Amino acid sequence: PTRHKFVGSPLRMATLAIAAVTASIAGTGTTPPTIAGYTLIPALSDEFDGNTLDGTKWSADPLLRGWRGRQPGLFAESNVVVGNGTLQLWARAAKRNDSWPPGYDNYTTATVSSLASVFQGYFEIRWRSGSSGISSSWWFTRHNATTGVEIDVFETTGTAPSGPSPGDPDWCPTTPLTKCRTGCPADPHGRCGPDMKPFPPNGPSCNMCPCNKLNLTCSSEANNRNLPSHVHIWDYPNTSVPDLPAKCGCVENKPGVRPCSKPATAVSNTSLAGEFHVASLNWTDTAVVIALDGAVVNTITSPCMILDLNMLFDRETMPGWMQIPDPATLPDAPFEVDYVRSYQVAH
Repeated sequence: PTRHKFVGSPLRMATLAIAAVTASIAGTGTTPPTIAGYTLIPALSDEFDGNTLDGTKWSADPLLRGWRGRQPGLFAESNVVVGNGTLQLWARAAKRNDSWPPGYDNYTTATVSSLASVFQGYFEIRWRSGSSGISSSWWFTRHNATTGVEIDVFETTGTAPSGPSPGDPDWCPTTPLTKCRTGCPADPHGRCGPDMKPFPPNGPSCNMCPCNKLNLTCSSEANNRNLPSHVHIWDYPNTSVPDLPAKCGCVENKPGVRPCSKPATAVSNTSLAGEFHVASLNWTDTAVVIALDGAVVNTITSPCMILDLNMLFDRETMPGWMQIPDPATLPDAPFEVDYVRSYQVAH
């Protein structure tokens, strides 16, 4: 059956000065609402009411960014569909052929990148995550010769964590992202592991963390109700990697290795893959503020976000963090975006 365009949800604004300032602004039909003091950015707004991706705003070509996807999943333009009122990013099973770069096999995924870039503003989408462990992500990034920065509004999964069940002696309760990590030095995703090292280094002792004795995934993120957000600083002008934490207030995932990161994780009351939700990003001079269904959930200070950024939607295979599905179970339900609406402060 045809799903009609969602109408009438209030637009929620998040600011730093006030923890949550709510502006209830109802749109008319599929026309984006107006916000006093803000102007719509047409090049970064789309209701996805047509039957094809708008090539004046977006590209599904992974070569636009020079990245073919996170192995083993290969980005494929054919997995990007516009129809039934949504942008759809699919994940499918496929065997590699001679055209595939080394390291890719069994999976094709999807990416969509904006052609326009933006510096600060308010951005909102209504979405439903894909139903498998292949990620559904909304993020912003750009790199040049001296600077590389990234805002991950969310990187979500459609499945719940693997491992023991509650009541099992090896059960690992949700571990906050800022508490512990695994023995994998580059893994900041809040899992417990044999090294028992706190993350960040000045964080609570990992003896305070409920750790999984079987060393299985114990992540506060690998759950279909979790909304993990990050700011990543890859490069900053005249700043070495070891100096990034002092400059940008971030934490090195591994000493001397990019990126330097700041995380935050929120938990939804319901599955992010089971129904549509509204997420927003309010990016200002000093922070990124992320709201879920009208409530501010993640705030990350970001003094080093100095570049205008491109907006991306994608799906990635993330071994070691999110469950990689059996290819025989694909395609799953897609990552769907009902609309994206972008605004900048009026000058």
